[in-house]
Amino acid sequence: MSKWQKGTLKQIQNGLFLHYGDSEETQFPIKSKQIKKGFPAVVAELGGKAEMVVYFRAEGELLKELVTKAPEGFSEPVAQETPPPQPETESIAPVISEVELFTPDEIGVGEELLNFSPPPVNLAKSRGNGEEGGFSPYNFVSLPPGPVLTRLQSDRPTYSGRLEAKMVNKEPMFIRDGRLGEEGAEVFFNLGNPDQPAIPSTSLKGVLRSVLEAVCGSGYERVEDRYFFLRDIRSRQYTSMFIDAPNSEYLMQAGFLRKVDGRYYLQPAQWGKVSINDLHRNLTGKGAGVPPYNIRTSRIDEFMAKSPQGKRVRANFKAYYNMEIGFSASVSQSMQVPNSPFRLNYNQIQGIGYSGSKKGRLVLTGPMNHKSNEFVFYDAEPNIARWIPVQRSVIDTFARDTSDFQEEMFGTGLNIDNNGVPLFWLPADRRKESVYFFGRPTMFRIPYPYKLKAYVPKRFKGDAGQTFESLCLADKLLGTLDINADKDAKRGSIGLRGRVQVSPGTYQGRRDKPQDPKSLVKKKPEFLWDSPRELPPLIEPKPSSYQLYLDQSKDKKLADYFVNPAERNIAGRKFYWHKPCENLEAANKNEVAANQNTDILTKANPLTPGHQFGFSIDFQGLSKVELGALLWALKPWPESAWKIGAGKPYGMGSTKIEDIQLEAEEDDSQRYESILPISGKNVKDEDFRESCITAFKTEAAQQWQKPDKDFDKFEHVRDLKAMLDYSKAILFSHKDPKNPDRKRYMGLQERDNPNERATLWNKRVILPKARDFYGS
Repeated sequence: MSKWQKGTLKQIQNGLFLHYGDSEETQFPIKSKQIKKGFPAVVAELGGKAEMVVYFRAEGELLKELVTKAPEGFSEPVAQETPPPQPETESIAPVISEVELFTPDEIGVGEELLNFSPPPVNLAKSRGNGEEGGFSPYNFVSLPPGPVLTRLQSDRPTYSGRLEAKMVNKEPMFIRDGRLGEEGAEVFFNLGNPDQPAIPSTSLKGVLRSVLEAVCGSGYERVEDRYFFLRDIRSRQYTSMFIDAPNSEYLMQAGFLRKVDGRYYLQPAQWGKVSINDLHRNLTGKGAGVPPYNIRTSRIDEFMAKSPQGKRVRANFKAYYNMEIGFSASVSQSMQVPNSPFRLNYNQIQGIGYSGSKKGRLVLTGPMNHKSNEFVFYDAEPNIARWIPVQRSVIDTFARDTSDFQEEMFGTGLNIDNNGVPLFWLPADRRKESVYFFGRPTMFRIPYPYKLKAYVPKRFKGDAGQTFESLCLADKLLGTLDINADKDAKRGSIGLRGRVQVSPGTYQGRRDKPQDPKSLVKKKPEFLWDSPRELPPLIEPKPSSYQLYLDQSKDKKLADYFVNPAERNIAGRKFYWHKPCENLEAANKNEVAANQNTDILTKANPLTPGHQFGFSIDFQGLSKVELGALLWALKPWPESAWKIGAGKPYGMGSTKIEDIQLEAEEDDSQRYESILPISGKNVKDEDFRESCITAFKTEAAQQWQKPDKDFDKFEHVRDLKAMLDYSKAILFSHKDPKNPDRKRYMGLQERDNPNERATLWNKRVILPKARDFYGS
């Protein structure tokens, strides 16, 4: 066992750290598991104090004991167990190694690291109906009062049988044959005959599940469980993390990411700006009075001159982004902070290329318009004891955020060589003893402190939906892959097979008159074009768009992922609006031609409207409530329609369910005691069907603790009704010149005024509630 040592336990903003050493302090973060298992009394005694003297013993890389009073026999000075600094080698690290502060399951990257208080953003015209708020091809069904659970044991009798239905696509529809891989991108799904298109059972079951989950409040365990990133130079909240304008100081630091014995460190360095014009003139040997230089690179002018899309530029960028240069001196310069009286100070590199001068690393952060400076890193800290440990979770989060552009520039991963990776980084504390996050440019993308999933209310997660007894109605009907087999015994997760099986939708013919159910013409299917064409790129806002994906109805302040999840919820479940698909060809010609990124374009040939498909749903052992939920989800309201397949933002895939036929038998109790089939009571009349739907609505209202409230009056039900309402689609026809066309994406430049910079999207305007969209 190692000797007792004396140290200081410090409560820093990002957790607990143990400092030790006499000349240069060494620190390492304490794992939360260690706190829970071995040192809760010590942590409790620390209380609200900033730091406290402690005594500890360690064995290898494991902290074994930690106490607040000097143990018997302890005397100072204590022999230090940290090896002396050896800057010439990369195999030295403290005996007590750098460890993660928290595991990803316990707390996230950056969570509570910095106590940011986002400034309130006052939204103009962000409330009211669709004429006043933002617009989009989609909206959200708000959260219900709580999940609707099933109580099978008390819901006898049960029923088994079959539902048969027909469906007709009211708008062009295309479903790829995913079984063929890339070759299936242009092929409509079929069951073996290309002249007989079909609808996969997974597509039908998926839409059925989404409707059930929206009304029953389930499926939120599949909400995005990752960190989103912020880079918005218009945001004071963002820029204040990098610039301390009142003190004329940059807050980001420079350094080299190093890997030593499997652990990550940041080696602090000084940095300065270097003029791109100086680089171009001096390093290429072009221009009058060029001094001798110690780097011969005749192609850096290509990097400076070409556009970011040039392939040769990217190759040159890789070659020169981290290269050694010489410079004569760095002088202090300052720049005016926009819209403020403050000036920021920085080092300006001069004398580029002088032989025998000071050495530095030229760091190129990427070509862009109006860029005037690159960077030089110099005077890197040689003492490894002063290098700053980096949590592995920070490394992993940075790696997950790598864009395609970065991978092409720098390759996959961090690719740390003997020189380290030059990065800018933000400290997590004022003493600059830990790392919040890092990136390649000066103002890089940083992770929000909370994931989107953190904004799911507790009533929709935790035990609800995880044990068999508390599974939501949708999961018990359609099955789920993740429930606890035995929570106490920790036997892990198992799957639950659904009691509802959905067949594929088989082709039944094309209607000569799409709106007339009796006009079925059994001919070959009719496609929109003669051959597959490229669809318009369907690029949409992602969950990182907090103004859309978080509920913004609480007050006039815009909530983002810095807001404590206790104060906000997610907006709900996303659905696409129904609208006419009459502009598809125009959008195809304009947007495909304007799009230079051919990697995101796909080809398809949609079916014209009016094709009929038939499908069936077999069910076993459903209670009256469950059968009612299934019947209701198929056709909640007469005007309801589903969205199936590709192109939903352009109006594709609107499909109406028609002619639902029910055959059911009441299960005999002997069915569960015998291997022989036993015929039960056959029930197929309309009164029984309606009684099942009523039983479902009554049960839901009771579980929402409002049994006297009309089911259709609940806010989330009204939202869902608005999103499924196909009868209102014609209101957004492009043939109507007065139509505001509010079922399209908010662009960075609005089509009615391309020169207008302050668009609704730039203003972060939120969406109206779906239930208020039509002004009803």
